[in-house]
Amino acid sequence: MNTQQLFWYGVSKDEIPAIAFGGGAGRGRDLLAPSDLLTDNAIAVGYAATTSYAYTYKPPSVFVMRESDAIESLSWIRVYAPDTFPLSQFARVVSDNEWPLFEKDLLSEVSGRPDRWASIVLGEVLAQGEPDSEIGRIPLSRGSATFSMPLARCLTLHDNEKLAVLCRERLRMAETDRRFVRRPVSTTDLEPVWALAQSSIDHALSAKDAVEVVVNSAHAYQRNVESRTGTSSPKITDYKELYGDSAEERVLAFQKLVASIEASRSTSVTTVATLAAAAFLVGRGTSHSFLLRKVPALAPRAFAWFGLIASYVGVRGWDPQWTRAAKGLEKQIRAGFDWADPPSADICWIEYSWLANKFSNAQPYAEIAQTTTRTLSIEVVPGSTCQFRLVATEPTKVPKNETNPSAARSVRETELQAILDQFMSLATKAGQILGTSTSKPASSQGSLPLSKTTPPSKPSRSKKSSPKYPDS
Repeated sequence: MNTQQLFWYGVSKDEIPAIAFGGGAGRGRDLLAPSDLLTDNAIAVGYAATTSYAYTYKPPSVFVMRESDAIESLSWIRVYAPDTFPLSQFARVVSDNEWPLFEKDLLSEVSGRPDRWASIVLGEVLAQGEPDSEIGRIPLSRGSATFSMPLARCLTLHDNEKLAVLCRERLRMAETDRRFVRRPVSTTDLEPVWALAQSSIDHALSAKDAVEVVVNSAHAYQRNVESRTGTSSPKITDYKELYGDSAEERVLAFQKLVASIEASRSTSVTTVATLAAAAFLVGRGTSHSFLLRKVPALAPRAFAWFGLIASYVGVRGWDPQWTRAAKGLEKQIRAGFDWADPPSADICWIEYSWLANKFSNAQPYAEIAQTTTRTLSIEVVPGSTCQFRLVATEPTKVPKNETNPSAARSVRETELQAILDQFMSLATKAGQILGTSTSKPASSQGSLPLSKTTPPSKPSRSKKSSPKYPDS
């Protein structure tokens, strides 16, 4: 559904709670756009013309906020109407500055190549996952936790390069949030991969041609962007056996390349792309992606480049496991988008941006109702969601003897009683040995019996008040 099928009302922040729960619309209906309504109101509320519910229930579809008033409005809602924060649980929330990017109709047909983006997303899934992950056992839901998925969705749904640039910028901003777990592959690592994914090459390439395009492009990127000097990267053309018909020779050539990379200690973009290209040539497709793990330091980035090469070759170069996973991810990329549908993310970007700048701890994130435990999914741009894992807080370590207060107290009391009993027993023995008597003057002291010829005096039995303790 395009934006022309939304109609708008202007509301103040005080009216938001009732509006959010579907209690009715505000003032000043405008069938065209929310921009005129925002001159007199802090928020414009959009309703889908196709929404059909009970007469008394009218849920909103979009909240458009003046960016200059967003801080005040969101603060008021969080403090005075906490049951309606975040507004993303009711409808999408966007700023008036970004809304013009959506005013044109959505494309009736997807743009770009979702199948190619699916291969790139799969490469990043392998890069961001555990080192020993097998493609066939990786849940497809992990695609939403990659940086490539929201960009692929953005480029597929919206015919607007400015929106794609905005999506990349926001991903970089969220990546720097220390309350999120740091990922093995950064947006900076993915930038050259994304640039090549948007190339004008529309037909499928052979494995040899795809490798040549990718490695040369990586070298050009390194030379123009990174401007690195020093150790040179191994050249894949020096290992001609990789292009031969013998599988055994291809494996041996790959091992030689790995040894050369380890000796050079190069971590450049060209080296990473060369490693990915060599693994692709060994299997003449995606079947030998596991070889990348032989260089653990480069493997995460190399998986992203491996996915790019696979995207150029197409399905004829994919093994069955890669094909099933890539097609499953492609369904997510091609999924439809409708302004009438509520967002599937936990929070929209304008709300996340405010929380990230307002608070320094992760408590505000934890208070949000989360779709998945210990993660926060953010709608970077409408229709494009990225999932971030929250940094786990270490629980306070309690000493073992204090884990159960009542049990610890019982142990201490038992030990004290035993010590007292031992002390009283020793006191009785000492009294018997020293022959002390309460009738003697304080200045008179007994002497230790150094000889058996002088028996110790026994304590008087006539005093009932003196306690009697058994010998131990």
